[in-house]
Amino acid sequence: MSTPDQVAEILESVQPASDAVFDAFDVAAPLLGSTFGQGGPLEMIGGYGSTRTHVARALVHRELDRLEDHAMGDWSLVKDAGPNCPVWLANGPHSIRVLHTWGSDIVPPTGRNPSRVSYFSNSLLEADPDMLFSSHNFLLLWEQRGSEVALRLVHTLGAVRLNRRAQLDLNIYLERGVAFSDMAFEQRDEDLEYFSESVEAEEDVENA
Repeated sequence: MSTPDQVAEILESVQPASDAVFDAFDVAAPLLGSTFGQGGPLEMIGGYGSTRTHVARALVHRELDRLEDHAMGDWSLVKDAGPNCPVWLANGPHSIRVLHTWGSDIVPPTGRNPSRVSYFSNSLLEADPDMLFSSHNFLLLWEQRGSEVALRLVHTLGAVRLNRRAQLDLNIYLERGVAFSDMAFEQRDEDLEYFSESVEAEEDVENA
């Protein structure tokens, strides 16, 4: 079981890792533009978004792989995570997967892959008396916004279906150089628990 203080400590550790991912996209973005953009060698397949995403992932993986030890604080790149260069970061029992999204309300669907469904199924404040320690699986979702890349840290509570709102107990955009403890949150009219064990009901969302 993780207490709110323990969760905050985990999140506080994310900043050097997310900053490194921001820096990696600073390198990847112009290369993607010159390769897939007008006059680029792969301009004719620039409309194939999945190809561009695969190349972006490989470029970000390469940049993170070139970092010195501890450049991401307690986080490190998992170098042999699979054949498609997935960007997977680890910090002891905790992990972050860097995935592409196409909208601010979208979490990539899990599909039916058992390992992916298992990765998405965890709770920040889940109480399990048989667990000696808690491990948490996060998603760091990158979204292209013009010439900029936005990073959103989410923590899913189960499988995600296409065109359905994901069940989350954490959903926050990160800023370069800003620690979790320094972030300012806008208070809505209703009382909100930032970390909550309640789950928002699934709603239909438009597929961007």
